[in-house]
Amino acid sequence: MAVVIRRESVGQLSSRQDRSTKSFWPWFLQRFTGVVLVVLMFVHIAVNHFGNLGKDLTKNGERHGDLIQFKDVAYRLDHVAITWLWWIIDISLLAFVLFHGFNGIRNIAIDMGITGRTERVVTGFLTLVALVGLVFGIMALIAFRKYTG
Repeated sequence: MAVVIRRESVGQLSSRQDRSTKSFWPWFLQRFTGVVLVVLMFVHIAVNHFGNLGKDLTKNGERHGDLIQFKDVAYRLDHVAITWLWWIIDISLLAFVLFHGFNGIRNIAIDMGITGRTERVVTGFLTLVALVGLVFGIMALIAFRKYTG
């Protein structure tokens, strides 16, 4: 017994197919940033939360535990031999988190049925908010440098 499947309008992309080819890059980058974020999270946790485990963090005879302090981050961003690497890691983590989060919100809005002009407005607004967040985040990292004393 043979099953015949007919495809109508072969050669022409439906609006749904056309839309899926346009949205490949946001889809791909959502997956890519998700994988990279897992790696960067492990680096962040290892450096920021376990990086002080052998260090004497006593101040004025009082033990503060294994907490990393503001001055430790400022020092790492300005005085460590591979300072450029920490800048790349921190800015990448910030950029990937913002893209992943705001693209996820955009995907939810698209799944809820927004199309056309509304989709473009939502995408533009989310892009603007993410870029403002990126600029403020980089400004915050730069502000650490003045506290390295």
